[in-house]
Amino acid sequence: MVKNMKEIKKLKVIYIGEDFWGRKCYENATIKGRIYKDVDGVLHTSTPDYGEPDCPIRNEIEIVGTKLRCVD
Repeated sequence: MVKNMKEIKKLKVIYIGEDFWGRKCYENATIKGRIYKDVDGVLHTSTPDYGEPDCPIRNEIEIVGTKLRCVD
């Protein structure tokens, strides 16, 4: 269990574009293929099958680049 929020590392992500619904999409910079979606200013994990936003993440994020591509 994390006792101090400072123990949680920043999540490094790459902006990859927007999905069909206009949500900003990001890919994890260290774990390729892991996609996050911005829902009202909060990043969520996305389901692997349909790419729907799933669980909000608690990490602070750092956008480390841009790699535009088509996102479903």
